[in-house]
Amino acid sequence: MLRKLIKRRAMFADMHQKDVPGASFSIAYRKQDGSISRKRRVGKSFKKVPGQSGFRTNIGHNHLLLLHDFDTNEDFNIHIDLIVEYNGMTVDHRV
Repeated sequence: MLRKLIKRRAMFADMHQKDVPGASFSIAYRKQDGSISRKRRVGKSFKKVPGQSGFRTNIGHNHLLLLHDFDTNEDFNIHIDLIVEYNGMTVDHRV
């Protein structure tokens, strides 16, 4: 069965529409060791990461996305280029 593709820009547009506390989506990403991790209910975290620049600057410079896992109630970050699936759709990182 063919999986539906979603462009990275469309994925972020959809995330932006769900930019309210409690809104969730599913995501799969490749870890540094090459394995795939899946999270069923995550949302954008509204906390700032430690440091002077905070969360918003780190996204642009480090290509990191800070998310909140509603199942474990923990925040985590992932490298944007390592996202492979969003809401069951394969993420296309080509421009």
